[in-house]
Amino acid sequence: MVVAEGSGNALLGFALAQPLDDLLHLANISVTPHAGGRGIGQSLLAYVSGLAHEGGLPAVTLATFKKPSWNGPWFRKQGFTPMPATRIGPGLQAVLDRHAAFLDMTTRETLWTELA
Repeated sequence: MVVAEGSGNALLGFALAQPLDDLLHLANISVTPHAGGRGIGQSLLAYVSGLAHEGGLPAVTLATFKKPSWNGPWFRKQGFTPMPATRIGPGLQAVLDRHAAFLDMTTRETLWTELA
């Protein structure tokens, strides 16, 4: 987990990622509403991508909502694309299966960005 802090140690956001199926899975990234629009999410995402690169992992994956704009659309603006179903490994499939127990999966998408 990486945390973004402001003055006085005020929490601005965080990202939680874990290795999964030889990729780095971004389980959660959040920025507090008052800190939105200041590039904090992009910085957190860049940090996570750097961790994947340093660890020799070829991609970052995530599962998110297709809408609203701060979910799927935001990640696509950051270079994420739909992950081919054939590339979803057993660990990520288990995450998606858990999501399916309480979320409408027609509103969700699995995205990834391959690292150079």
